[in-house]
Amino acid sequence: MNNGNTIIPAHIAIHIDPITSYITSYPDDPTIAGNMIEFEVPAMLPFTQYQIELNLLGPGEQTAGDTLHVEAVISSAEAVIFDSISYSAVVACAFDPNNKLESNGWKENGFVLEGGRPEYTIRFQNTGNDVAMNVRLEDELSEDLDWNTFDAVSWSHEPLIQLSSLGELVVFFNDIMLPDSGASWIDSQGYFKYSILPVANLPVGTVINNTAGIFFDFNEPIITNTTINTIYSCEGLAAFTFSDETLCEGQEVVMVSEQPWITAYNWSVNAEPSGTDSLLTLADLSVGSFVVMLVAENALCSETH
Repeated sequence: MNNGNTIIPAHIAIHIDPITSYITSYPDDPTIAGNMIEFEVPAMLPFTQYQIELNLLGPGEQTAGDTLHVEAVISSAEAVIFDSISYSAVVACAFDPNNKLESNGWKENGFVLEGGRPEYTIRFQNTGNDVAMNVRLEDELSEDLDWNTFDAVSWSHEPLIQLSSLGELVVFFNDIMLPDSGASWIDSQGYFKYSILPVANLPVGTVINNTAGIFFDFNEPIITNTTINTIYSCEGLAAFTFSDETLCEGQEVVMVSEQPWITAYNWSVNAEPSGTDSLLTLADLSVGSFVVMLVAENALCSETH
């Protein structure tokens, strides 16, 4: 709100938590660079309010218990800060306790670069009505994973780990004496976490699926969800097309980046910053040569073209 007696322009920068992502907003024309959402208000009249609504994609269940942070800074066009607002909340959600998570992949495709190391967590909970004496996890590892690079990262209870030459991973929790969730919600849960490298030189776009079975005593297995990882490459990320390579003085030229999975664009013309959108338009150019460069980025990598 403008509590003064003059008309002022304002710049509003909202830094959203990395565990969230932007969907839509009102006004619907912000500048977006990574986790920063920016709005320009040309003129705020005295004693008037300006309201912004953000629609964000919330974090997944793997962040339950983490603290989410959002901060907004309101400043003048000359970067004089008028005010700042921060918001924090603990992520809470309901979830199926017997599942499998992969924490190093990006986006719903679980993108990983060659040499990236997926990290899997198998979570289990005794939701029966008596103590589980033994728990066993069975995980048939994909042939696209390098079984020789398997590394047990952490666990809730002392395990006995077996990995066969056929990629069959079995984790025994013998005499675990896991209470049921009615007796103790916290103590009825457990997990096993491991990491492993994909096979070297897999083609870009290779999809690696992984599913586990959870056995409580002599019961039938509980089959987890299937995790997904996809081999990703940054090559070509910054490629763009242009309407004309040679043009007449005063003619307009348009450069367009149509590559998917870009979260930040930084255009420059003759080394001068020129835009942060997927499209760059140059008009009223004088006679001469112009060097146009795009730096495209996402959570995994960046490329300059």
